[in-house]
Amino acid sequence: METWDLYDDQRQLTGRLWNRDSTTPWPMEHFHLVAKIALFSGNGSLLIQQRTSTKSGWPNYWDLSAGGSVLAGETSWQGAERECYEELGLLLPQTPRQPQLTITSGQAYNDFYILQADFNQLSELTLQKTEVQQIRWATFEEVKQLVAVGCFIPYPAPLLSMLFEIGQNSNALWVFG
Repeated sequence: METWDLYDDQRQLTGRLWNRDSTTPWPMEHFHLVAKIALFSGNGSLLIQQRTSTKSGWPNYWDLSAGGSVLAGETSWQGAERECYEELGLLLPQTPRQPQLTITSGQAYNDFYILQADFNQLSELTLQKTEVQQIRWATFEEVKQLVAVGCFIPYPAPLLSMLFEIGQNSNALWVFG
């Protein structure tokens, strides 16, 4: 069972915890952390993943490279590292990073980490079969098309545009591989 730290509207820890499977109503004045990772290739394509049909949220939809809720006691970066390793078998740099972008949505602080991957061979990755059914590189146009036909999680168009703009600017990215 996943347990999350709860934060207030100023992103300060409250000292309270939340169990993901709880039947108690969500405390509306609280938030939790979500880490999202957008991995770009040297040619500006985004690594996208297709969620499995058994996922409770957005089954069979395409999504960013990796991501998920940050567990209690983790920093946002530690959550990003864990999710990337769990879902893709990929180790991120050990040096803690700050997200390039944070968006509050619903009851979550969504931290976006945008990195340039120094690999192009998808065969180097190990997918978590319970969460990810396939991965591929996609251009901005391909992602927009997937959104248009209802196959990609419907992130706001300006957000996707910003992710690609940052992801295609190698001076703004952390490179790893």
